[in-house]
Amino acid sequence: MNRIAICTLALLAAACQPPETEVPAPEPATMAEPGAVAPEQTNPAPEAPVTASTPESVLQTWASALEAGDWSTARAQWGDEGAQSGLSEAEFAAAYQQYKSIHIEYTDVQAEGAAGSLYYEPEVTMTGEMTDGQPFRMVGPVTIKRVNDVPGATEEQLRWHIASSDLKPHPLE
Repeated sequence: MNRIAICTLALLAAACQPPETEVPAPEPATMAEPGAVAPEQTNPAPEAPVTASTPESVLQTWASALEAGDWSTARAQWGDEGAQSGLSEAEFAAAYQQYKSIHIEYTDVQAEGAAGSLYYEPEVTMTGEMTDGQPFRMVGPVTIKRVNDVPGATEEQLRWHIASSDLKPHPLE
């Protein structure tokens, strides 16, 4: 009887174990026939995401937000959570609501360093239509900067952000 009890316990213990899963063996590699075309990749590598950690991404986010009428996101690209724009959220929105449409283009320049900071200063051209139907064109540099990686720098200081804009009205071309 002890043998039956031990065998029964062994079977019960084995039944409580998770089943082993079989891993299918990889298919053997085959030589491609001459002139054969490689199959399309089904999971292409994703493009590198644009993050706020580059001056280009800050400028692109700002431009896209202005073009879409997303004043809050556009203002947030300025330093000190938008305060460096010199306008409150309501003032910022009011300043840009006079534009019916906005289109922004900018030059590609490299980041440069000066006195403990890195900066990026592309030439920006903003064109579009005012709410009264009049076309407009403004041109000037927009300075995007951040503090170098120095001990004691805050997260806000290390973040790329718009520090200034010198966009000025220009004649339409």
